[in-house]
Amino acid sequence: MQIITAAQCRAARALLNWSQPELAERCDIHVQTISNFEKESSTPSKTTLEKIANVFDIANIEFLGNDGVRLKSSSISHYAGKNGYIDFYDDIYTTIRDYGGDIYVSNVDEILFTDWLGTENTMRHKARMLELSKTKAFTFQILVEEGDTRLGITEIARYKWTQKARFVADIPFYIYGHKLAIILFEPNDVNVYVMNNPKIAEAYRRQFKVIWDQGIHIPEELHVNMEKFRT
Repeated sequence: MQIITAAQCRAARALLNWSQPELAERCDIHVQTISNFEKESSTPSKTTLEKIANVFDIANIEFLGNDGVRLKSSSISHYAGKNGYIDFYDDIYTTIRDYGGDIYVSNVDEILFTDWLGTENTMRHKARMLELSKTKAFTFQILVEEGDTRLGITEIARYKWTQKARFVADIPFYIYGHKLAIILFEPNDVNVYVMNNPKIAEAYRRQFKVIWDQGIHIPEELHVNMEKFRT
C-alpha cells in the first residue's frame, strides 16, 4: 500500500466530499491526527498512514505521482439467486462494520426482502445490525409504499411512506456506505448489482433525501412487527 502525502489526503477527501471527522471515523483514529497531517504540522505513524490509505483505496481512490489522486474505474459486483442475495446482505454488514457510512433503502417491500433472504437469515442479519448499532453510529432510513405497515427493523431504522405513484417494489435501490445496489426481483429469481463508486452512491443518496423529506410520517400505532405479521 502506497503511503500518501498530506496533499493527497486533502484531495482525496475533496473528491469524496468527506469531512475530516468523517475520514477519522472511517479510519478509527482521532480527528486531530487528520487535521495535523493535512496541515503538515506532524506526520502520523506508518501504521496510521497505511490505515488512511486503505480507507481511501476501499472508496475507489487511486494515488498518482506528484501528489495526484483520482477515482478508480467503478467496480460492479453481481449477486445472483437466493445464495447471492444472502451474500449481498453479508456485504452490507461487513461494509458498514469495517468502513462505516449510512444506509438508505427505497422501494422496500419487506415481504419480498424476507422471502428471498429467508426467515433465519433475516433474523441473523437483524441481530448483527442491532449489535453493530451499539458500537457504530449510522443513519438507517427506509422508504415503503404508502399504507404499508409491515416494518422489519424499527429498532434501528426509521421508516416513511412514499407515494404509490413513486413506488416500484420489484426494483428497489440500497445505498450503504460508498456503495449503491440495484435489486431486480423477478417471480423466480433475484439479481443484485452493486456499484462500488462513492460519487454514484452520493448522487443516489441526495435523490433519496429529497424523496425522504417529502415522505409521509407513519404513525407509530400503525407499525406492525414483521414476526407478528408472518405468524
